[in-house]
Amino acid sequence: MHRLCAILLGLFLAGCVTTNGSNTMAVKHQDGEKQIVSQVSIDPINFIGVQWTTALSEGDYAAYLGNFPKPLFAEFHPLRFRYPAVAYGEHSGKEYPAQAIYTGYAECALRMALIVEGHPDEPVVAAFATTRLNRVFNLYGEEISVKTPEKLASDPGYRKDVVLSGGTSVKKLKGMPVTGERGLQAVFDTWGIARVKGLPDQRTPLPETLARRVARENPEYSFVEKCVDNCKLGLPIPPTLFSVVVSVLADIYTAASAPDKGWDEKSELSRGNQGLIAQVIDAQYQAAKDAGMTCNGSSRRVTY
Repeated sequence: MHRLCAILLGLFLAGCVTTNGSNTMAVKHQDGEKQIVSQVSIDPINFIGVQWTTALSEGDYAAYLGNFPKPLFAEFHPLRFRYPAVAYGEHSGKEYPAQAIYTGYAECALRMALIVEGHPDEPVVAAFATTRLNRVFNLYGEEISVKTPEKLASDPGYRKDVVLSGGTSVKKLKGMPVTGERGLQAVFDTWGIARVKGLPDQRTPLPETLARRVARENPEYSFVEKCVDNCKLGLPIPPTLFSVVVSVLADIYTAASAPDKGWDEKSELSRGNQGLIAQVIDAQYQAAKDAGMTCNGSSRRVTY
C-alpha cells in the first residue's frame, strides 16, 4: 500500500512539474543560417542590475536615453533596474545584444537607458520589451502594434521585422556618455557585483542586503515554488489509498491554480506593493526636482 501511494504521488508530481510554468522562457535567435534557442531567466533576481557581459566590462557599448513605456508600470518594482531590449542593424538585419536600464526621472519624464553592445558600423533600430517578450515599445515609450505577440519570442525573423518597422533609430535619441567622469562606466564601477548560480553576473546599485532579499523571494513561477507556498503536503492518518490520492490531488490543484508572483505583468501584486510603488515614483520625482529639474507642464521626447 505505501509503495503504491508513493508511486502515485511521484506520478502526480512528475506530471505537474512538466506541465506547469518555470522560471525560464525559450527565445530563438538567428545566427547566420541557423537558429539558436536560449533559455532566458524571468526570475526577479535576474533584473536587479545591468548584465555584466564582457563587452560592458570593457566599455565596448553605446548608450542612449529613451522614455520609460507606461505599460511597463505593470512590471515595475522598486528593486528592479533592468528590462529587456532588442536591437537590429537597419541594413544587415543583424541582432545586436541590448538591454535597458531604468534611470528614473530626467527632463521631466521617467527614462530608460538603452545599451547596445559593440560599435555597429550601420544605423541601429531598437525597442524596449516586456519580461516575457510579448509586447514591444519604441524608444519613445509608445507600444508597437503586433498581430501575433507569441511569435516575438519564438520567431526571430518576425521579431526583427516588427522592430525594424516600428522601432526607433538610435540616431534620433540623445546619446549617453560611456567614458569619462560622468560616463556610465564610472557609474557602473561604483555598483557591486551580484553573482547567482546559472545567471550572468550583474552590476547592481542594490546593497547586498537587498540583493539577498530578492534572491530569497519565492516568485512562484514553477510548480515546486507554488507548492512551497500553497501546498500543505500533509497525509491523512491513518493513510489509505484514496485518501492519499485525494490529498495529493488537492495540493497539486492548489499549487497549479496559484498565480505567478514574479515581476512580469502576469504576476500577482498586493495592494500594499501597489502603494509602495506609488510612493517610490513620487519620491523619485521629488528628488529630481530637489536636484534642479524644472518642468513646464509636459514631458518631451529626448532627442538631439
